[in-house]
Parts: sequence; structure tokens; C-alpha cells
Amino acid sequence: MLRALPLMLSIAVLAGAEEGFDGAMDRMEEFVRDRQVKPLAEEPDWAEKDGAPIFRFAQYADIHHHAGRHDEIVRALEFTNATLKPDWVVLTGDNISGPVTEAHQRELKGILDGQLACPYHIVKGDNDERDFEKVFGSSRWSFDCGGVHFIGLGLDFDAEGVGIGYLDGSTYRWLSKDLKANRDEPTILFMHVNLVPPDFLDAARLGLTLSWRRSLVATITGHLHMDLEARVGQVTHIMAPAVGPHEGHGIKLYEVHEDHITVKTYEVVDGKYAFTNKWQRIPFPRRLRADRSKGSQVADLAAADPLPTQWTEGLSTFETTGRDWVGRLFRAFSPEK
Repeated sequence: MLRALPLMLSIAVLAGAEEGFDGAMDRMEEFVRDRQVKPLAEEPDWAEKDGAPIFRFAQYADIHHHAGRHDEIVRALEFTNATLKPDWVVLTGDNISGPVTEAHQRELKGILDGQLACPYHIVKGDNDERDFEKVFGSSRWSFDCGGVHFIGLGLDFDAEGVGIGYLDGSTYRWLSKDLKANRDEPTILFMHVNLVPPDFLDAARLGLTLSWRRSLVATITGHLHMDLEARVGQVTHIMAPAVGPHEGHGIKLYEVHEDHITVKTYEVVDGKYAFTNKWQRIPFPRRLRADRSKGSQVADLAAADPLPTQWTEGLSTFETTGRDWVGRLFRAFSPEK
């Protein structure tokens, strides 16, 4: 969601208080748009040497599916089935938009189950937290594929439709145990909200928890509806454009190799999906490698008990009370221009 409050407040600090909230919004959009991933003139040299990947997965971010309106999601599914043909798909939150009901969640699940030709994994976002667990189960899960470890998380406390909340203590305990058990595998975190730029209250704490094990190589998120990338140390942060409210209705394809992941972006051009010539690379540190001998099948899928989101009224006051704190956090973690 582009209007993520912490990010807006961060930009307000950067822009200067005298501009006011509307001015900060304008500055925020300019700041973020200037950092979007750009098409390349030609295929990069490293991509030419890739060879066959171990496995491939696709990401749908911010579908914002509306009840009874199926055109955008069906177009994405048909293209994924016919052209991308990934081993699996991950949905990184804000999967539906108004009205957020159990019936609406089941409508989306019916579309995915009936029309997607491969398995999928899903986490909740701020727009679809209500009744999510009743239909899709836990947003605290992990699995292995091709020697890479994947983790999915969703916020446990939030202000509905805002995405500024935090995680429960039980989630941290589950996560720490999971990271310890998989410390020798390159690890990728799926969430809706972002560690970089930090746009939720727990960003710093979660980042510290992940850094203790030193196996994290990437976070893959959405929320901002823009095509962004940042790199902090060994970790690459990929923020995907929206399948729904975005001019390109973007889908990202991840091709996993032994020492890196190649990322390609597909967007709608003249009514049809096409490759945009946007190339990204997630490198693995030398000590962490994918394993071709383990193949492309998902293994060891495990989940903590479902934890329905708790709506925290105090978070709605964050706009007026968190300005300085989030501003400092944003400046500390955001990539240089």
C-alpha cells in the first residue's frame, strides 16, 4: 500500500515539517519513484552465463482482488501458466480488497485452486488480514526447496488497512528456532511490509533477529506498489510492483541458481504481459549455496499455529506520535540515492 504511514512520516521528516502532510506525500512519491528498477538496454553479461536454474518461482504482490471482479487475477494466472511455468507461486499480501470477509477470502482461494497450474504459498497483508487464517491458514510458515530455505510472516498486531504493526512474541520464538535449525542454508523471507525501507514498527527488531543467524540473503515484499530494490550488507531487499493497482500489473519471476537468483519483471504492455528487460540479481555469500541435487520440490513445509491479527487501536495514533522515531529509522536503513 503506497500510503504506508511510517514511510510517509519518514519522508515528512526528510522533506521538512514546513511542507505539511500534503507536501510530504508529494515528496515521498518523488523519492520512491526515483529509486524504481529501470529496464536495461541489453541482457547483462552475468545473465548470459546463467545456464538452467535449479527451480523457479513467481511472486504476486498486492493483487487487491475485488469481490466479483476477476479480470486482473485471471490474466496473471493465465500468463503464469502458459509462459512463466514456475515450480510454485508466492503471494505476498494485500491479496484482496474490500469487502474483506471470509466469503471474499474463499472466492480468491477458489480462483487460485481452480486456475493456477502450480502450488502456491501465501501470507497476509494489511488489507486482507481479517478472516485470513480461516481460509488460508497460518502466516507463519517455512519450507525448503533446492537447498534454499524460505520463511513467510505476517504482522500479528496492526491497525486495519494500514500495515504499521508488529509481531507477537510467539512469532519471534518460532522464527528463532526455525533460523537456528536452518542456519547453513541461504534463507529468504517473504512478508508484505518492508524491512528496507522500514515501514512497520518491528522492522529494526526483526532485522536484528534475522541478522543473528547470518543466513538471510533476501527479503521479498510488496506493500508500496512500486518496483524497488535495496541492498544492505549481504541482504538484497526486493519490493515488487502490484499485480493490481500499478500501471504495469507486475509479476516477478525468480530463477534460482547455485550462487545467485536471477529476477525478471513482467508487466502488461498493450493488454498483454511481456518481459520488461528489468534484470535483478540476488547474490549468495560464498558460504551459502543452493543445492541442485535437492531438486525443485518443496520439502519440510512447517507452520506455526494460525494467529489471527489483533487490531490495536493505539497504532492509529502513530501519525502524530511516531514522526521522529520513524524518520531516524528510515534514514538509517534506506539506500543511498
